[in-house]
Amino acid sequence: MKRLFGILMTAAAVAIAFSFYAARSASAEDAGAWQAPRSVVLKVMSINVRHNADFWEERFPLIADEIVRLAPDLIGFQEMQIDINQSKTLLSLIAERAGPDGVQYERYDHLKTGKEMLWGEGVTIFSRFPIEKKAYTDLEHGRPVILTRVKVNDDLSVDFYNTHLHHQGGDDVRLAQARKLADFAANNDAGLFTFLTGDMNSSDDTGTISYYLAHSFIDSYKALHGEDETKSIGNTSPVVISKSNTVQNFRNRIDYVFVKPPQSAEDKIKILDSVVCFKNSDSRGLYPSDHLGVMTTFEIQY
Repeated sequence: MKRLFGILMTAAAVAIAFSFYAARSASAEDAGAWQAPRSVVLKVMSINVRHNADFWEERFPLIADEIVRLAPDLIGFQEMQIDINQSKTLLSLIAERAGPDGVQYERYDHLKTGKEMLWGEGVTIFSRFPIEKKAYTDLEHGRPVILTRVKVNDDLSVDFYNTHLHHQGGDDVRLAQARKLADFAANNDAGLFTFLTGDMNSSDDTGTISYYLAHSFIDSYKALHGEDETKSIGNTSPVVISKSNTVQNFRNRIDYVFVKPPQSAEDKIKILDSVVCFKNSDSRGLYPSDHLGVMTTFEIQY
């Protein structure tokens, strides 16, 4: 009996030890499966570069200087002169200034649409991440919106749109373009964080900008700085291009960086900073363009 009792006790001890080991292994496995949220910081910039007018060969080095200084990840350009490869020239200027260790970009150029394409001008995207998808749609009046889906890393891609709304016809024309743009974004929605840059030719009290906001696009500059500060320091236009140190009066805000988080992920993105940029005039008072630009820095959890 004593021997049998001893055998039973030993078996029970082994069973308890095995159960404890299994429980610990399961807990370790669960812990391995759970990962703390990761985050990435993205800098998104918009700038209208004034095509090939007004001393462009002297202005583009200034544009390159500011891009190298701020090192944005995604850039939306408006009024890029595509028929003379302005974007390629700009990439060369950036590379010269940044050196071999500087940010390098992939690009996507698209001419204006319809008869407007004969001018050779259009919109461009630079991305320091691989571009997985390119698409566009015609917003009419010669204006396209372009889309790039970019692979930030193996676990995160984002959608980046860039456009230049029409400068004529008032809010009715631009509101119709905003509707087409929002429809295009909805048709391409893959549940990703979406960014939109552009010269909207619209102030933030117009129906055009209100339409973006009603469709879940967030005006990043205003969201960070608030109404009063935005009115006092957020203006981007007009800039007088001159070599005579002209006094400037930036009285309009028509250049934007918007973000649209996926549904139920609004708390996964944070606006860290948003600045008006391209104020780097040279000693003669020559500015990089007839617009200032905007750059917003975001943090995304994923």
